[in-house]
Amino acid sequence: MPYAVELVRILAWPTTTLAIVLLLRSEIRSFARTLSGRMESAKTIVLGHRGLEIKGANESASAEVQRRRSRFARFVRSITSKSDLDRICDILQIDSTGDLLTEKRRIITEAAKLATTNDEMDTFSEDLKEITGRDF
Repeated sequence: MPYAVELVRILAWPTTTLAIVLLLRSEIRSFARTLSGRMESAKTIVLGHRGLEIKGANESASAEVQRRRSRFARFVRSITSKSDLDRICDILQIDSTGDLLTEKRRIITEAAKLATTNDEMDTFSEDLKEITGRDF
């Protein structure tokens, strides 16, 4: 008998939570869709009285620049040569690391900071053309 009481005590919260989630699943989906839509269209979102501010993506970059940066990011993710990554780091003036994944992330992050307009993206692309052999 004491084991049954203990088992009910242990399972009460998870069972209650699961039941609430199942009962409210359509409302939760609707809330998630609404929040996602607002995050895409808003520059910032403030939650609560004091405000937890969530800043959106860089709105100053045009769709064309974002498309070009995405192409560059896909290219960087496909690189398997550490020496090529190190050369890109040298051009971008980033310290290279021993970890390929970390280095790729740092390159992509730095590219997003450097190229916010088409002119900046053209310059960025030209600087890296010797290594990449491509225009971005």
